[in-house]
Amino acid sequence: SMQYAGPGHYVMPDMLEVGNGMTYDEDKSHFSLWAMIAAPLIAGNDLRSMSDDTLEVLTNSEVIAVNQDPMGKPGRRVASNNLTEVWSRQLNDGNYAVVLLNRDQAA
Repeated sequence: SMQYAGPGHYVMPDMLEVGNGMTYDEDKSHFSLWAMIAAPLIAGNDLRSMSDDTLEVLTNSEVIAVNQDPMGKPGRRVASNNLTEVWSRQLNDGNYAVVLLNRDQAA
């Protein structure tokens, strides 16, 4: 459960699906949410044949920095409606990381 997550005991939702058939935007969303919940970043795609877009998503240093923040506290969904969600995660320096997730087909 998320309430017990923190340094040394992290949420493990399964494997990252980045590069396994989702769109570029879906890959970015998936990776960003993974980082927000402080889940281990273990690539679940074939590293030998990944696209440049997949490499870009998996090596995004800003998203990785959120994931690796030393506080280790997972983020949580703070608002949602049918098409959008807002996630927030407190960081070690007192700042917050925020994800705005748009589930609509149109941007």
